[in-house]
This record gives sequence, C-alpha cells and structure tokens, in this order.
Amino acid sequence: MKNITVLSSKKCNNRCLNCPIDLEIGIKRHADSFDFIKNKIKSLNLKKDDEVTLSGGEPTINKAFIKIVIYLQNKFNKVNILTNGRLLSNSVFLKKIQKYFNKKKIFFHISLYSTNPEINNKLTRSNSLNQTLEGIKKLSLNSFNFKIRIPILRSNSYSLYVTINKLSKLYPFTEFVFIYPDIMGELKKNKKEVLKINDLKILFSTFDYLINNNIRFFIYHLPFCLLPYKYWGYLLKSKSDIRLVNYSKCLTCHLEDICPKISKTNKVLINQDELTSFSKKDIRDYIKKNGFFYRLKPLEKKIDSFQLSKVQEINSSFPDVLAVSKNIKPLTRISFNSLSRVKIIEKVLPKDILLSFSKLKILHNNSESFNINDPRNGLVDIYSKRKGTIYGYLSKSSSLLEFTSKNDPELELKPSYNEVKNFASNLGYPSCCVEYWLKKENIHIDMATFFSKEKKSFLFNNFLVPYSNYYLSFHHPCSYECKKTLLYNKRIYNSIKKYNENFGVEIKKVLTKPLLILLNSKERSTWETLDSRLTVIFNGIQIKNKIYYYGFYFFEEAYKKNQFHYFKDILLKSNNIFLDNEKIYFYLNDKLINEKKLVGEKVYMLDFD
Repeated sequence: MKNITVLSSKKCNNRCLNCPIDLEIGIKRHADSFDFIKNKIKSLNLKKDDEVTLSGGEPTINKAFIKIVIYLQNKFNKVNILTNGRLLSNSVFLKKIQKYFNKKKIFFHISLYSTNPEINNKLTRSNSLNQTLEGIKKLSLNSFNFKIRIPILRSNSYSLYVTINKLSKLYPFTEFVFIYPDIMGELKKNKKEVLKINDLKILFSTFDYLINNNIRFFIYHLPFCLLPYKYWGYLLKSKSDIRLVNYSKCLTCHLEDICPKISKTNKVLINQDELTSFSKKDIRDYIKKNGFFYRLKPLEKKIDSFQLSKVQEINSSFPDVLAVSKNIKPLTRISFNSLSRVKIIEKVLPKDILLSFSKLKILHNNSESFNINDPRNGLVDIYSKRKGTIYGYLSKSSSLLEFTSKNDPELELKPSYNEVKNFASNLGYPSCCVEYWLKKENIHIDMATFFSKEKKSFLFNNFLVPYSNYYLSFHHPCSYECKKTLLYNKRIYNSIKKYNENFGVEIKKVLTKPLLILLNSKERSTWETLDSRLTVIFNGIQIKNKIYYYGFYFFEEAYKKNQFHYFKDILLKSNNIFLDNEKIYFYLNDKLINEKKLVGEKVYMLDFD
C-alpha cells in the first residue's frame, strides 16, 4: 500500500514559524487546480487501497477543495487532510462538508500548537486559536474522524502538558500526534524556535500523562536512541530513507528498519557520538525487562538484493562471484533465462574471470512435481526459442570451464556419484559437506530445534540462497559445528567487507534476523524442501520459542504451491508469535488472535548470532 502526499495549496491563512514552505516564494501557476491534481493522481497509477494525503499550505482555502476531496474519496478508501482547521469553524463551509464528504473515508489532521492564545497565535503569526478550537469542536460534534497534530517547538514545549491535559479531557478518544519539525522553510529563518535534543526531557511529563491515562499518541521524526525505552512504542517513521541521515551507527543498529532517524535538515542538531547502536542483546534485554515496545500491526516488506552491479544475475550470485575472484573457490555457476544476458554479464565481470555456458537449457513447464530447474522438466538446445534456464559458469581456468560446461550433473537425469562429487569439489565446497550430501545424510530438520537454545554463527546461515544475495555459500554444511565451512564462509565474508563495507554490515544484519521455516513434515531435510518450503525473516527479536516483530519478509516459490498460504494474512494481524510442539500461536500485543495446529507440517525458529 502506498501513501502519497498531494500539495493541494501553497497558500495559507496562517504564517506558522515552522512552515516547511518559504512563504516569500511564490507558487507555480495552476499547480493546485483541480485538473492539475486530477492528472497528477492519474499519472501515479494508484490503487483503491492506497492512501492520499492533502497538504499545503492550507488545503481548505483552495476554491476547488470540495471538488478535489469528492474526486479522491471516490477513487480511494482513505483520504487524509492536513489542515489548521480554521475554516471548519464556518457553519456554511461545514454544511458542505457534511453533505459531500464520506465520513468513513475522510480523516482530518488538525495542527495546533497550544491552548494558550498568546503562544499559539505567536507561532501561527495570526489570531487563529479560537477558530481552530471551534473547528475541532464542530468535527467532534458531527462525528468526523480527526487527529490533533502538535509541532514540537521551544515556545510551546513548556506548556505542552497543560495543552494536552485540556484537550484530552474535551476529546478523550482523540489521537495526538507530536511532530519534531524539519529545519527548512520558515523554521530555517526562526531557528531559535528549534527545541534542542538535550531539552527533549521537557516533553516527558506530557508523554507520561498520556500513557498513564491510556490516551493514544505517536511521536514523529525522533530516533529511538534519543528517548527512554518506555516511549519507543510511540515512535513512528514517516519519511523515506532518502531524506534521512544514515550514520555508521545506524547501519549496525537492529532497530534501523523502523527507526524514524534524524532528518538531513536536522543533522546540525546532533553528533554521531550522541547516538546509540542497539544490538540484538540490548533489545532482547529491554523486552525481557519491560515487555515488547511495538504496539502496531507489522509491515510486510520486500528484501531487495543489495545492488553491486548493473546485472541482476550477478547481484543474486555476488558472494559466489567474489569468491572466485578472490581465489576462495575455483568455479561457480549462475543461471539466467536468455542468451542476450550473456554479453551484458561479460561487461560487468572482473577482467580475470572467464564465462562459459551450458549447451542445453532446462525447460520451464510450471510443473508442480519438479522444481523449475529440474532436468525432468525437459532439456533442449540453448538456442531453442522455448523458455528455460541456461547455466553460466565462472572461473579463472579456461580448462575447468570447458570441462564443466560439458559435464554439469544438473543437466543429467541420472548423474553418477563421481560426477556429482567432482562437480561439487570444483565448486570449492568442503569435502566433508560434499560426502555428507552424497550419502543423502544432509542435516535433518529436527536438528534445527537447537537454535532456540544455542545460538550459532551467522556464517552458517544460507537459508536465503534461493531468494537474494544475502548468503555466503550455496552449499549446506554437514553440521553447524563444521570448522571447514566456518573457515570457508569467513573468508568469503571478509572479502565482501573489503569489497563493500556497507554490504558487509547489511549482510550480517540480515543473516542475524530471526528466521522461521515451515515445511511438510514428510520431508527429511531443510535442503530438500528448498522449492516448497516457506521462509519468513522477521524484523524483531527471538526470545526462546517466541518472536517479537514489527515487520517481516515473506518468501515462497511462486511456481510451487504449498499449504502455507494462510500464514501471511495472520502475520499481518499480529506482532508476536509463540511456538510449541503442537501449535503456533499468534498475538497482537498480549491478545491471542489466532492459533494454528501443526498437522502435516513443521515449523522451526532459527536464530543466528
């Protein structure tokens, strides 16, 4: 679901000291006309469930305001209106809103600084308070949805407790939103109004009052490490990462995904030394002592491959390509779907790495019996126009490439023991792991249970191999004590850090996230279920057999149907899950919302450090 903001007016009947727009700059002609906004919305290709927010300036003073909102509410399920509420005090204007607006779809966000006229009117630079309060009153009396937004500035911070105390008694079911503003527009000219980071403690009595009285509120644009843990559950991120500062401490922090962070415009307010990078242990200890801080439903996210080249095939196999480049392994294999990609791949490869490719390709026939790269789907010449998988081989040795391109056991229906062993050895995998695999004694799924009791190094975690470049080696270790695998993967990881430090930080953070695997109980190993299992990575923390989470990444093979289709919908409605031998329990905070008996399936929680 997208949430886009439409600037429906740059004009305003207030002149707020923190307005993000420089009021001396004029507006583009017709930029807030109905036709302009309508065409803009059409160009964005939005869906019914996407949210649109009308901002300004002041949206309500646009002569086309009613017409714009009617258009938007017919097109979307939710329309937010950011307003100072002054015009809502006008009875004639309010009657039009009552007549034309769908109360189930329209949500007003009213900006207010203080219930003290002197403070509020000083910050709005207009005699606005009475009209805003009257507008709020009329919205309440007419059962409109609304929130009260309070920008945090120096002048209103000291009286904030009084303001909230008064408003919360008048409107006990209203949500309050506190905004730490960006230093831009008018606030850039009025920097004395910026509340310094060291003075945030002024706000704590107000937050405590809201918590103690069970009044809903949220705080925007302040990072976790600048506020006590008891307020973490009220922090929300609303800006895209491109507008935020990514300090090196932020990159290693396990709250980085949901942290509001510091806006680039506010970078001058804080030194990196004042920030804290929270480890998994830090967050785990906080949760054990104080309970889970996150109170909202989680977000499903997509995990994008870290972009290290212009070619997706290289990105998704990058650790293997780098291992060949650094002489850690003699050969690797990548797959692609057309010969036209070969020339593109050759352009981005290191100069000392050679590329060859198979003479046959594996047909794609959407079989539910075999995975997409199983030769039993059918083999044809690579120049055939039929869709299929072509294997490419990368090595520094031309003789090894020539031999491998003609002798890949993956392209044979019944490869021999020695063919598979030789190929795996050429790929550089530890001999003990190759032997274990060939004996069909690969790690049994029940061995995964020890992860909830004893943490293992993230260097062993290769469960994301089919989905992204967040792995170190494609091979499955013979055990999670295998010293050869540990050394082999450590060499690859150190090479990645030297090549791209940010990717080194990112891959470790991803591979240490809590992991959940669901598979058919008839399968004998996690690796054999590669194409039918369900894998979920959580942004969160695992404590014993419970995962607390605020987001997740959901992986399943699109071409392979499984029985786990129900799982995503339940995850979206809960924020912590509990697993025992018979059931998996889904909770939203402390409330049990669902439970699933494990029949014909097994669920494993894995946690690497």
